Formats: sequence, structure tokens, C-alpha cells
Amino acid sequence: MSEQHKNDPRAAEHEPAASDLPGENSRDGAKKRRDPQQPTAVVGLGASAGGVAVLQEFFSGMDPESGLSFVVVMHLSPEYESQLPSVLQQRTKMPVTQVTESVKVRPNHVYVIPPNHQLMFDDSSLNLVPPQQAQGRRVTIDLFFRTLAQAYGQRAVCVILSGTDSDGAIGLKHTL
Repeated sequence: MSEQHKNDPRAAEHEPAASDLPGENSRDGAKKRRDPQQPTAVVGLGASAGGVAVLQEFFSGMDPESGLSFVVVMHLSPEYESQLPSVLQQRTKMPVTQVTESVKVRPNHVYVIPPNHQLMFDDSSLNLVPPQQAQGRRVTIDLFFRTLAQAYGQRAVCVILSGTDSDGAIGLKHTL
């Protein structure tokens, strides 16, 4: 800071390092303002069908009172009913729900994509949409990650556990 600015009391307003006082967006301030019905963050987990074992291990070690919401987006066969919710429920105390209608995500909950659908956020609601591409060319994880980032900004976390081709890579860039 120049000598001229050191003597100007307004200079501290524009110089982030000029004060040791926490700013408006400090972690404590965010905790005070956060609605307890809203998750601390929303974690999107993208995986191919081979990612079930990794998801089981992940949820076995996850604190059920973390304040996070989890949304699992997988490439599932449209020909079979998914057993993924019950498989994951065996590994966590958090409620695991297959999404069947629009839902507002809640803390300490796991939401799972159903077969033959895609998931996307519209504002803070998780919505089902029909597949937008032909089987084998779908970018289910990309669509979800992109809308998650738009809805939750810095509170969006995206994890690719495994995937088909590069599904998820483009959507992941939206959270950076």
C-alpha cells in the first residue's frame, strides 16, 4: 500500500490484506446464516456400473451427520429395476432414496438416479428428465454436474469414481 493510501481510512475497504478482521463471507458467518434444512454442500458422485463396490466403500466411511447431501449418478441398464438404493442403504445410516419425482435435497441424505433417466438441478430442486441422447452416447454425468454447479456454486462437489468414455469430465469443469 502506498504512503498516500496508508493515511486514507477508506483504503482498508479496498485492500483485502489491510485488516485482520474476518470478512462477511468467513466460515463462521456462513454457518450462522445457513439454513439447517439446506445441505452444507451437495456431493455429486458419478460412476459407471462397475463403481458399485467403490460407492459401498465410500458410504461405509462417510459420517451420517456430515451435513452433506449426496447424489449418485450412474450408467444403469434401462432394462432392469435398480437395486442400487438397497445396496447402498446397507452401508450407511443416511436415508437412501431413488429419485422418482422432483425433490429438494436435504442434508444427510443420499439420492440415487433411476434407470433410463437423467438428473438435473433446477434452482435447488433435483429433477428427473428423459434421456437426451441415444443409449451409448449419453452424457448423464456431465448434465448432472453442470446443473449441480449452476445451482450450488461453491457448495457443489463433483467426484468421478469411474465412467464411460469421458462422461463427467466436461461437467466437472463447471465446478472449478
